[in-house]
Amino acid sequence: MKLRIAGQTLRIRTDPEDMRELAANGAVEERIELSPQRALAYRLSVAPEAREVGVTYRGDLIDVRLPVQAAREWCTTDRVALSGSQANGSATLTIVVEKDFDPSE
Repeated sequence: MKLRIAGQTLRIRTDPEDMRELAANGAVEERIELSPQRALAYRLSVAPEAREVGVTYRGDLIDVRLPVQAAREWCTTDRVALSGSQANGSATLTIVVEKDFDPSE
């Protein structure tokens, strides 16, 4: 799974293994060690309470949350991307989740 952030856009790209894990377990997570005592984690999760694609950020975890029906459709069809937007104060965050068919990129 890859995390890309540019301006007010957050993008997650998933490879086939990530998709299998998301479908089986309801979440997939990665971590990057930024210093000896700190890591940034990012997770893609299926959230029963979610009505649209959204994100939470608490502590050192970015959690991109997908509605159940949208996640189910995305995992089991040829649909390539899900997206949403979220107002955060004076800015709007765009969230894009994509299937990465060539994880070497």
